Amino acid sequence: MNILLVEDDPAIIELIAMIITGEGHTVTTAIRGADALQLFQSQRYDLVITDFNMPGMNGLILAEKIKALTPSQKILLLSGEMANASPNVDNVVFKPIAFGTLIQVVSQMSPVEP
Repeated sequence: MNILLVEDDPAIIELIAMIITGEGHTVTTAIRGADALQLFQSQRYDLVITDFNMPGMNGLILAEKIKALTPSQKILLLSGEMANASPNVDNVVFKPIAFGTLIQVVSQMSPVEP
């Protein structure tokens, strides 16, 4: 699965990317919502995983912009705080998260092969 991972904390993004890559997925990272949106417009992703609380463009705004471009895009929101429900987010995982749980949620969000 090709995944776009958006997280503003360099240590967290590196750790999550390492775990997801270890499961056989391809991961592209961005530390800002604007950078992620630019990447999204230039490449297809099976899943977008985004942090909620980021400077500039938070995860919900990023999800809204991505869904406006590709309504069927799967988006997983990572949040350290309670985020309001959004129709633009397919699943929410609250931090801190056990890595096994993250892997399980990512697997559940995998696209169905025809």
